[in-house]
Amino acid sequence: MWIPRLAEAVREAARVLFSGGALVALEPDYGGMMEYPPLGLRDLWTDALTRAGADPLTGRKLPTLCEAARLDVWVELVHLPQTAAAGATSLFEGLPLTADEAHRINEIATTIQAAATRWGLFIHLPYFLIVATKPQTA
Repeated sequence: MWIPRLAEAVREAARVLFSGGALVALEPDYGGMMEYPPLGLRDLWTDALTRAGADPLTGRKLPTLCEAARLDVWVELVHLPQTAAAGATSLFEGLPLTADEAHRINEIATTIQAAATRWGLFIHLPYFLIVATKPQTA
């Protein structure tokens, strides 16, 4: 997510892998985030991460980049829904936020802390698990 020239990095990884070696990545997919009830965190995350220089959609892009680098790709979508934790919004610290975004995040933190039941709020951030293997050579 934080590699600026990802396609180039994947090609280089493929080049230096031994025959049968693997590039393994576990990347979040903020575009696939689900919330119940809707809190607006997905857009806050994608906007703030993009401004900080990250690509919050890297997970869904990696399989294609690995195939283009002639690696054999296996993908699993890791799905572990979790209840919204009170400290979840603290992960925004250090990201470039507008005043409006910071205010909205504080409101969301208050909403999370006030949830009446454990599953009254949940956030699901899917992860792409990618194993890209360099084909065996004879």
